[in-house]
Amino acid sequence: MGKGGEKAMSYSFHNFPKKYGMKDYGKTLDGVRQRYSSKDLVAIYDWGTPSVPGISDLDVLLVWKKDAKPLPLMKRAFAMLSTREKYVLYHPPMHISEGDFENVPFVYPEGTLGKVWGKTLKKKPLGKTEMREMNASVLNDIIVRHYPRDFLQQCMKKNIDVRSSLLRLNSMKYTFSTMRSLGIKTDASWKRFSDDVQVLRKSWFSAPDTKKLSILIEEALGISAQVIERCASYQEKRFPDVLDGLPGTIRFNGIKNNAVFIESWDKNKAMEEMKTLVKKGKATSILPKAYAAQMIHYAQEYGKISSHIKKHLHPMPMMKKSEHNALKKRIDVLNGQAELASQLRHSDFPAFFDFGYRSTKGINNALLRISDRLRF
Repeated sequence: MGKGGEKAMSYSFHNFPKKYGMKDYGKTLDGVRQRYSSKDLVAIYDWGTPSVPGISDLDVLLVWKKDAKPLPLMKRAFAMLSTREKYVLYHPPMHISEGDFENVPFVYPEGTLGKVWGKTLKKKPLGKTEMREMNASVLNDIIVRHYPRDFLQQCMKKNIDVRSSLLRLNSMKYTFSTMRSLGIKTDASWKRFSDDVQVLRKSWFSAPDTKKLSILIEEALGISAQVIERCASYQEKRFPDVLDGLPGTIRFNGIKNNAVFIESWDKNKAMEEMKTLVKKGKATSILPKAYAAQMIHYAQEYGKISSHIKKHLHPMPMMKKSEHNALKKRIDVLNGQAELASQLRHSDFPAFFDFGYRSTKGINNALLRISDRLRF
């Protein structure tokens, strides 16, 4: 079952989970430490404990000295990790400078970082107002990056990446809890949905159920549209000064993050338009205009991510510098990560939220940029 393209309810399935144990996760962290070992590496942190080994991935954060030098290409490339390490990690590590580490809560306010190796570092605690602001920021960026595209393309193409879907479905419970923390309504049926996802994940290796997986993905598509709709009014209240002066339609053409932000958004109409675009080979999210305001704030700051967003937003309205201090700290961390990515010449994620930005330094990044142009 793990290798072939199995079918259920007209869907094809690929990338089935492989059974690994907690020892494999520990060995993978050891492998990461050995691979990236350098006098400039300060510490290694990760998020949480894998709930279902073989399905869960590892989110690893590497902390570097301010003046860190790039590792040799063959050592820094994610592709050079072992098969087991790449599977368990699922995606490349994140990187951050020692000076920016204390502001990680401005990117992931609810994140539970644990030290794996190295120096014990402190994070700045967020005040109540900052926590609410950053939770709202996380929702905004998650929606722009993931909803509803994660589920729409699979439903339209009838082709499901099993492990990726089990990861993305599981992540929705964090979206629901963030909404509740902000007083945004969630449905009782969403709790049943999350429970079904947990049951499917935990029973996958003993009773894999591709039919149930496809049903949950279709359900997630509908829920993601409701999430977009319900969070929009909250985002509007955050940025009334920006939204009043924006044109009716704003486009963002970042790689993997194509989006159109519009007035008078209707979830059913938007979904039909997105389906039409997917059929034409254009994965584009159509979202309420409220979600553009945060990106415009990001674009007003200085740094590689900000410049990238500014370049790809059309039209790019001019406005005064943001008075949202917590939001400025958030984009400052992302810009700092992008600067570090250029400095280290790695081809891993350039920032927690990169909006399609790709570092220009290093032969590995040059090749990836060529690939991006061909694919997107």
